[in-house]
Amino acid sequence: ERAKQEKLDAIQRAKDEKEREKQEKLDAIERAKQEKLDAIQRAKDEKEREKQEKLDAIERAKQEKLDAIQRAKDDKEREKQEKLAAIEAAKQEKVNMKRRATQLKQEEAQAKIDAKKREKQRIKDEKEEKARLKKEASQKN
Repeated sequence: ERAKQEKLDAIQRAKDEKEREKQEKLDAIERAKQEKLDAIQRAKDEKEREKQEKLDAIERAKQEKLDAIQRAKDDKEREKQEKLAAIEAAKQEKVNMKRRATQLKQEEAQAKIDAKKREKQRIKDEKEEKARLKKEASQKN
């Protein structure tokens, strides 16, 4: 009876061992599959990240180019406005100079008129003075 039980136990242990080895193989196969899937996913993720980095770099380059073009346009417009302002200032200065020249001519003409009036008045005053002196002298005599 004991020999029979030992034989059954040995058979059971052999079955259990065989089942354990089978399960270990299945587990090893499953781990290998999972590792392969993980490696594939990591590769996909890396490829996607690289692709996104390239797209981002292209987008940055486009934006930098657009910004540079806009800065150039802005600079050109600013220079144009500065030139227009300088031209306008020069025109205004010319107008002011013409006004001043006209004003000076008018002042000169007025000064000449005033000088003639003063001269006429002086001559008149001298004649009156001579006439007065003459009158006084004739009255004394």
